[in-house]
Amino acid sequence: METKTYTKMCDCPEIQEQRSKEGIEVACWVTRYLYISKSFDYWTMVKAPHVWLPQQDDIQKMFKEEAFVLAGEFSHTMESFITGDPSWWTMEGLWLAFYMWKKHGKIWDGKEWVEEVLDK
Repeated sequence: METKTYTKMCDCPEIQEQRSKEGIEVACWVTRYLYISKSFDYWTMVKAPHVWLPQQDDIQKMFKEEAFVLAGEFSHTMESFITGDPSWWTMEGLWLAFYMWKKHGKIWDGKEWVEEVLDK
């Protein structure tokens, strides 16, 4: 999954720091280029940092829990971390949202990760 939304969801410290913690060697990366100026026929380009896009198995490894237990909790709590129209969510996006909700108390509001507000 390499959508703009998924890339934006992954571009946060909570996810990017996991790559080095988990020792992941092979990964999917997206490189952003910033175009600074154009003079004559040349573009000045600055390479921005890479964004690691974890795959579903990478996200599941970040939990450090048994797959069977994780799958059960995932399916029983989905309404807690899914916001907006669920039809656009991919499996990577769903697992990423589950990870951020369970481990960091954040949900995706369509633009960024925000602290979950619990109804009192």
